[in-house]
Amino acid sequence: MKGKMIPMKRSMVKAILAGRKSETRRPISQIPTEWVLNPVMEQVYLHRLDSPYPWGLVNLKRQHIGRLGVCVQWQSAVDDYKTSFYPCPYGDRGDVLLVRESAQVLDVHRHGRHDDRTDFIKVCYNADGHETDWIEYPERLKWRPEVGASLPRGVYREAARIQLRITDVVVERLQDITDEGILAEGIYQPEGLTIWEAADDLPMCCAPIEAYIHLWDYRLYLDRGPKWAENPWVFVVRFERVEHGQE
Repeated sequence: MKGKMIPMKRSMVKAILAGRKSETRRPISQIPTEWVLNPVMEQVYLHRLDSPYPWGLVNLKRQHIGRLGVCVQWQSAVDDYKTSFYPCPYGDRGDVLLVRESAQVLDVHRHGRHDDRTDFIKVCYNADGHETDWIEYPERLKWRPEVGASLPRGVYREAARIQLRITDVVVERLQDITDEGILAEGIYQPEGLTIWEAADDLPMCCAPIEAYIHLWDYRLYLDRGPKWAENPWVFVVRFERVEHGQE
């Protein structure tokens, strides 16, 4: 299967499967926090790196040509204006993403003289408990699967069951998210209730923005990454789900 892998937490996979999620926000990690807070930084904007190139580009690489990304124009204390370009790691409109989700190994099929080569495995996806039939286990993967073990980085390409087609990419500050954007991130009201929920293991909230802040700080970026209060710049990747064979 073609397409870039994009990791998703279990709760976000459940939201995609339920048809509630059609956007994901990802921090632009190349923009340090001190740049975000530094008043000498001028602007951040989305750009497709075709000719003519942005004035003052300081990190142009051949592989950047033709790619969509973010331009950061800034002025240091001692230098003139400079512009750095960072390509969007998730792709461009029309590109296909494969969701990397957590799963456990249910069964293993090996062959060979010492049973040291894994041909196929069966997995159970943690988001909804769905169990697969035999899936090819490619030679490029060095990890040796064992029954009951979790796939160390989530599902690999051949085991990815969810495909997403990018419909748009924009750049904005995290706290600029709109009410529509919050709902597109998967925040919802449980049936018959007036409160809002982001995941079944997070507190319910009185307002959708509160639920999204809980999701960002305590689920998506609990261990690493910028917090809501830091208001980082983010790529907003909008997508639609596509069936296998329709990409």
